[in-house]
This record gives sequence, C-alpha cells and structure tokens, in this order.
Amino acid sequence: MAAAQWANAAAGLVVVGILLAGRLPLRGRRSRLVLLVLPHWACTAVAVVGAVGMLGGALLTDRGGALFGGYCAVWAALLFLATRDLRHRAPQPSRPDVPAGRRTSRHCPAP
Repeated sequence: MAAAQWANAAAGLVVVGILLAGRLPLRGRRSRLVLLVLPHWACTAVAVVGAVGMLGGALLTDRGGALFGGYCAVWAALLFLATRDLRHRAPQPSRPDVPAGRRTSRHCPAP
C-alpha cells in the first residue's frame, strides 16, 4: 500500500478514537471541552471541507471524486450528530466517595 493510504487509515483510526473517547464519562467542563468537544468539531469541520471540496470539484470540473465526496458528506453528517449529542449531554456530576458499608441501591432502601 502507498504511504498516503497508510496515512488515511491512521487518520481514520484517530477519528474513531476521538469518537470513542466521547463516550467516556469525563468530569469538569474544561476537560470535556479540550479533550472531547473541540476534537469532535475539528473532525466534523475537516469532513465538511472535504465533502464540499470534492463534490464542488466534481460538479464544476471533470476531475471526478463525487462518490468519495458523498462518502465524506455522510461522515460529516454523522460526525455532526455525534458532536451535537456530546455537547448536549450533561457532564457527569462529581460524586463524593462514600464508604463501602454505607452505599445503598436506588431500588433497595437501606435497612
């Protein structure tokens, strides 16, 4: 495989890692913003620019690329939805440590 194909595969793995990291329960507004929200928006922006560039180039010139541009547009939409879900999801509240003997279940009241 060519070096460009390896780089494309590595970039895809980075995006998948960012999306999976978005499912982690991070506490703190700053850590969520820096570690999750900004990388999600960056990936979304790159996919949108790629889709617009490839679809626009395919429509205005004869260079092709419409199929891959459509593929990028689908990924841009999916990334946008994942980022929007991440921004609207409430951060996990900090929970003080409770001694093991005093923990109770929501369904079973303490004796």
